[in-house]
Formats: sequence, C-alpha cells, structure tokens
Amino acid sequence: MVIGDWLGLASGILIVLVTFLWFRKISAVNVPRNRIPYFGVMLVAAVLGIAAFMFDTSWVGGLPAGLGIFLGLMFPALRLQSSQDKNTPSVTVGQPVLNFTALDDKGESFNLETMTGSP
Repeated sequence: MVIGDWLGLASGILIVLVTFLWFRKISAVNVPRNRIPYFGVMLVAAVLGIAAFMFDTSWVGGLPAGLGIFLGLMFPALRLQSSQDKNTPSVTVGQPVLNFTALDDKGESFNLETMTGSP
C-alpha cells in the first residue's frame, strides 16, 4: 500500500466516525451548541481525501477518500447555506402557555382554553 491509500483510509475512517457520532447526537435530540469541532473534523477528513488523490492511490484508498471528500465538504456546506435562526422560544418554563385552536386527531376543533384548571 502506498501513502495515498493510507491517507484515503484515514479520511474514510475519520468521516465515518464523526458522521456516526453526529447522527447519534441528532437521534438523541442532543445536538451540541458548538458544532465547530464536528465540522472541523469533517473538513480535515476532506483534506485527507484530497491529499490521498494527490499521492498515488489505488481503489483501496480511493473509495474511502472519495467518501471523505464528499461527506467532509457536504455537511459544512449544508450548514453554511442553512437559514435556520436561533429564535427565542415563545413559551418558557414557568410562563403561561398562549391560547391556541387546532384540529385534534379526529378532525374536531380543539381550544386550549377548554383545558383550564385540568392537568
């Protein structure tokens, strides 16, 4: 194996590991406020993948390097183009909930005010 293969394998292992950890956090609804370390590692994996192709690499290193480049650049790019803002919540703990009207599971109108005084 040549150095390009080793760089490609390192890129692939790194991107699979950080992607696994990222989706594990998302599934637990525990997305960290500071996302810079995750995206930093993803960019490092992309750079390792690009470096693997700059050196002589075979398919053994080329496949994980390609995966590292694709995912390593895709996640930060999607985050940069995202327009999701950090809004202050409408309701905070200890404050009264605003009244609303919506359809329930049977399609009937439900008004929160009808629940006043009951848990």
